[in-house]
Amino acid sequence: FSGILTLEDIDGKTRTEISDFLIGRLKAVIEYKESVIPAQIFFFFFKQIFLQVLDSQWEDHINQMTMLQQGIFLQAYGQKNPLIEFKQEAHTMFEEMQARIKEDYTYIWVAFWVEVR
Repeated sequence: FSGILTLEDIDGKTRTEISDFLIGRLKAVIEYKESVIPAQIFFFFFKQIFLQVLDSQWEDHINQMTMLQQGIFLQAYGQKNPLIEFKQEAHTMFEEMQARIKEDYTYIWVAFWVEVR
């Protein structure tokens, strides 16, 4: 694969068409890597990369939750219920963590090179 995306690939296309094109290219890259790497090694890397990304993002999330917990009492000064504000912010932070996991995981899978000898 020479590249994931060129300007000609997206010129004149809608956002949906670009998204579909990118998803197709990403799937093709992963399928190619899966075809040249023995199955046991492929799934070993698959698991290791996923666990590394998950562990890193979960650790960041726990640290962010700690900071949120320490600062949530300030919401009471703004005439807001701290418990409700905490739950809402924690939910948003969890969704953001999930999005970062998907983004990091996809980036790593696309970025690593496979050299066939």
